[in-house]
This record gives sequence, structure tokens and C-alpha cells, in this order.
Amino acid sequence: MLMLEDKKFTMTTLSGAASQAVNGAKGRRLVQIFIKPKTATTVYDFSITDKNSETIYSFTDWTGTYIDTENMPQFVYGNFTMALANATNDEAFTVILVFSEEAF
Repeated sequence: MLMLEDKKFTMTTLSGAASQAVNGAKGRRLVQIFIKPKTATTVYDFSITDKNSETIYSFTDWTGTYIDTENMPQFVYGNFTMALANATNDEAFTVILVFSEEAF
């Protein structure tokens, strides 16, 4: 049976940006990204960069809640940083990352 683990974060944008380091993803595969700004009309960009500062996931100009289960990076190994940018409102965002137990 495949077990899933989720990590929930609250990121608050200041001047339209926020970032969060994520630790302890070693041996896990990212299977879902869920992002919900406090205001449904907020437009924002999101990215994930690996420990070498390489962008492994990103999108731009999204409005409202974002859910992705299809376009995950090939792998997420170890620590990484996620960032919100160009947000039209300074507010709290709920970010949930879901990982599977499968090792790679």
C-alpha cells in the first residue's frame, strides 16, 4: 500500500514575495502541490528550486487556488526552497506538498 505524507506551510507575502525552505524530503516523491491564497482573486507566481539553485518546478500568473498532480518534477531529493513571487496582494497562502513513500 502506498503511503502519503503531506507537509503544510503558511507563507505570507511581503511586497509580493515569500520563500520557505523545505527539509526532510529525502527518499520521497512529490505527488501533489496545493496552493491557496487568502483572496481568490490574488495573482501570483510559484517556483521550487533545488539545493543547487536550479528551478525544478514553476508557473506564473496564476489566479486563486492552484492544484497540480500531473506535472511534478522528475525528482525532489533532499532539501529545497519554494517561493511565491509577484503576488498582487500581501497575504497568507496555504501551501500543501504531498509526498509518496516511494524511494528513488
